[in-house]
Amino acid sequence: MKSSRILRLPSSKVSIHRLEMLQSQLFAMQTFAGGNSEKLAWLQGASKCHNAKVSSNNYFISEPYRELLGSTTDFYKSLAPMVKNTFSQDQITYKNAYIIFDLLNVASIHNSSDNFPSSELLTDSTYSRLLELANIHEFNLAYNESEPIRAVSGSVLAGEILTAFKDLIYSKGEATKLNVQFGAYATFLSFFGLTELSKAYNDFNGIPDYASAMAFELVTDSSSSSFPDPSDISVRFLFNNGSIPYGSKPSEFALFNQPKTVLPWSEFSALMEKISLSSKKEWCKACGSKSGECAPNRLGAEPETPQDRRSAHDPGGCLLGARTTMGAILCCPGPLYAGSGGFRFGAKIPKWFRSMEGGGRRKVE
Repeated sequence: MKSSRILRLPSSKVSIHRLEMLQSQLFAMQTFAGGNSEKLAWLQGASKCHNAKVSSNNYFISEPYRELLGSTTDFYKSLAPMVKNTFSQDQITYKNAYIIFDLLNVASIHNSSDNFPSSELLTDSTYSRLLELANIHEFNLAYNESEPIRAVSGSVLAGEILTAFKDLIYSKGEATKLNVQFGAYATFLSFFGLTELSKAYNDFNGIPDYASAMAFELVTDSSSSSFPDPSDISVRFLFNNGSIPYGSKPSEFALFNQPKTVLPWSEFSALMEKISLSSKKEWCKACGSKSGECAPNRLGAEPETPQDRRSAHDPGGCLLGARTTMGAILCCPGPLYAGSGGFRFGAKIPKWFRSMEGGGRRKVE
């Protein structure tokens, strides 16, 4: 059986430290790319997209939301002793499901019992229910099958992935070979919905854990020493929920409800095109925006550049595969430090991450 090779993609907007071992010595090489991309409205995904905001807010007037809001009243009231120093009584409801979960989750990890009032109330069953409700809340704000615009951040991520792979393939391997992106968990959820992962696997219906990672790898079985023809290239998707223990590997999953985890490039790109927003012009049209960066004179005066198309967006988690690598896109939710496959990654907290709706801390309502 032939060994496969994997294609690795362009770095964007983060510093990448690659440590190469050569006769027991370490040599550090640093790469920087994609400056100021966080200032572009269309790369901020849902935070600046009017139509996406309207769609997300539609969840709060939906029947499923109203049913959960009513049926969980007593449950949230029981949490009051633990969160009364942060929330008023009328704020302790399903409407703030994520931020209440986030507060108690972080408190359970970091706070001593002296700083965590009534901590004994956070039993395993209560924690599980909090997480379940937060997952339902956030997934419904990030994705709705009948309103694709709600998942605009996932569409921008899909466009970034597609653009990066196209740059590498059509340049025959001359483009930058590693693309690393850091961003918000809401983008993960939007992408999970758009690629039908949430339909096929229950694990993709919830908020990714800290240090979660997903990767897209270009793979070929070609034994040629030259860059393979597109017809010989396939794409593999990997994901791990939370940190990966040393010696372990992320798992492969099938995208778009396909029966296989490795898709031919032609099939993968065709499916991704259907869900992608790959330019400012496409984003402006989808979001119904005609002012600011979306004003006709701005769109005409500032044509998209290759650097614009490759700048980092707001998604999440990432690892290299065990095969010989040709190219990969690595995505991580939130700024973090992670090591994998001989690489160490670090990122500052960019403006687009802090402002992402659903990606950072939500406003209490």
